[in-house]
Amino acid sequence: MKKIFLLLATVGMIFTACEQNDGINEENDRVPSIPKIELSQQIIEVGFKADTHSISITSPCSWEAVSKNDWIVVDNRTGIAGTEVLKFSVARNEKEEVRKGTIVLINLAYNLATELYVVQKASAPEISIDKSELNFADEGGSQNVTITANCEYTVSITADWISYTKRGYGITVNVLNNVAVKERTADIIIYNNEYNISNSIKVSQRAFVPELELSTSTTSYACGYKGCEFTVAVASNFDYDVATTADWLKCTKAGEGVNISVPKNYYTESRTAEVKIYSNRYNLKGETITVTQGASPMEIGAIVIRNGIRGIVFYVDHTITKIVSVEEAYLAWSTEDVTTGATDLDNGANNMTKIKSINGWESKYPAFKWCADYGEGWYFPARNELSKIYNNQTINDTLKANGYTTIGRNYFSSTEGDSSYACGLWDMGYYYYFDKGESYKVRAVLAF
Repeated sequence: MKKIFLLLATVGMIFTACEQNDGINEENDRVPSIPKIELSQQIIEVGFKADTHSISITSPCSWEAVSKNDWIVVDNRTGIAGTEVLKFSVARNEKEEVRKGTIVLINLAYNLATELYVVQKASAPEISIDKSELNFADEGGSQNVTITANCEYTVSITADWISYTKRGYGITVNVLNNVAVKERTADIIIYNNEYNISNSIKVSQRAFVPELELSTSTTSYACGYKGCEFTVAVASNFDYDVATTADWLKCTKAGEGVNISVPKNYYTESRTAEVKIYSNRYNLKGETITVTQGASPMEIGAIVIRNGIRGIVFYVDHTITKIVSVEEAYLAWSTEDVTTGATDLDNGANNMTKIKSINGWESKYPAFKWCADYGEGWYFPARNELSKIYNNQTINDTLKANGYTTIGRNYFSSTEGDSSYACGLWDMGYYYYFDKGESYKVRAVLAF
């Protein structure tokens, strides 16, 4: 401050000196030469932003520069005789009005002083951002953007997979997980319509790359006829689909893998099915697991397929196996009251032969006709054969497990009682004689 006061006093002295020497010198008839500090420009206009400026100074002597305003900072405060460059910095003008400042260049020894006038423009509305691009991985995430503004602004986003939250000096950009197999982009616009100013941020997110593999190298599994259950671990970064090629095999997603459940195989043939782990959404074939199950032994309750027709074993020894049909009918034994001679208690095939010898038997004996039509070699079981079927719970277990009608009550056998009645099984497996003309349940039998 002392220098500034001294400067002002010096300026006054210079002006006085200039007045005293402003006349005509009578001796040499010319104006005397007065040393002075010359500027390349007396007034300099600068923008409202903080910046550095310079001007050229020509002086016959050294000089010192002093700023009269705190928003102007002189970078090189002194210079020597000759032509020099004066550098100075201005702070940002935060006000919406022009401001003026002064830099004084002085040489106290020669009583010299020159003023440089600095005119700074008023602050203009401005929105600036520290990032113009944001890049995200497919799993999404958050990134911060610093916003510097001297006016109110609005944030607009062109995509629903991007959101933002305000923070102290800007916004936090939040991006959702990208489940598409292609890259996606969108823009965030930060603007003020009143001043017609804006800035934009381009947001890019990498495409999702589906990955699916088994956590084991084993893709084939064997299971016994009694059934089994196991889990195959799957490593995947998406929600995959699971399906099987057979209705007897069950597969479900469980935890980080696929649970495979194999029920008992009632059939006397082995069977194979596949479990597919895939994705229709991403057109991904994925992985295939093969499951092979062993055949059921030829035992009571097993399902046998003969010539494409299913039957359940109800009798087996070292010479013969007998199976009963999985279906049943509700029919009359005969339509006439006559004695046929079909009286065999143990082998319905013999009773079948008796009936087939009767002229027009197909229309007169509906139960026999249905059993003959069931398949080649099938016949109407005799009373004792029916008893073996009726009293065996294992057969019903198989029927129920495979979705067939279980054996209940009131079945005809092929064994005749007399001209009007035939032997059958009533409730609880008791023998009973049913009227031949009435309709009762019928099953067919095959022996091999």
